Amino acid sequence: MTMINWNEPASVEGGIFEKIEVSAPVTVTSSIEANEIMIHETGTLTVQGKVNAPFIRVSGTLNIEDTLETEQLTIDKDAELRVNRDTISASIHNKGRLQTEGGLRSEKFDSTGVVVARGPINSERFRSTGSLQLDNDLTVQAAEIIVSEVSNIRYLNGEEVQVKAEREMLLLKDKDSRLSVRAIDGSVVTLENIVAELVRGDNVTIKNNCTIKTVEYTENYNYDESSDVHEFAKIIR
Repeated sequence: MTMINWNEPASVEGGIFEKIEVSAPVTVTSSIEANEIMIHETGTLTVQGKVNAPFIRVSGTLNIEDTLETEQLTIDKDAELRVNRDTISASIHNKGRLQTEGGLRSEKFDSTGVVVARGPINSERFRSTGSLQLDNDLTVQAAEIIVSEVSNIRYLNGEEVQVKAEREMLLLKDKDSRLSVRAIDGSVVTLENIVAELVRGDNVTIKNNCTIKTVEYTENYNYDESSDVHEFAKIIR
């Protein structure tokens, strides 16, 4: 297999490669497979097909018109990845902007940047300290979301769900830095700085700066009166 270094603007055929490095605007007109793909800061790679590569690092821009399958995906600060269909990656570390039009599945997801997703996200361990704009479900085993910017999730489902605010935002009661969720469903749920229609869990803790219509719990709940909860209800499930 060949090692490719695209350092001039080009439009090329896809194929199977050992390693691809991109430092210029390049369009690949079909699917590509490689062991490693590196997009440098000056590089923009557009793939008119699928991408399958165990190791991908994006410091520039990567556009994929079909699916992405990888094991280790790193998106650096000021970098951007756009995927038009589904994404599968064992590990994702995002410091830039990740946008997917399809679903996303990952064992470990860690983001300090921006995540925009039209399809559902499934992850065993999910952590975000950046911006989330998720139009569908986020389903996790464990989630830690630290709210630092305005964020939205349609539904959040998990065994252990923790939403916290950056200390500065919490002290300022900054309503522009809250997480809006239609519904949260978990086993152990601990929340602050959220706006939600429904929160459901076995053990639920509501901390500061929350606005929630209904909290449903099966075992226990704790409630900080600085938050606004319209209704508590004990349920069986």
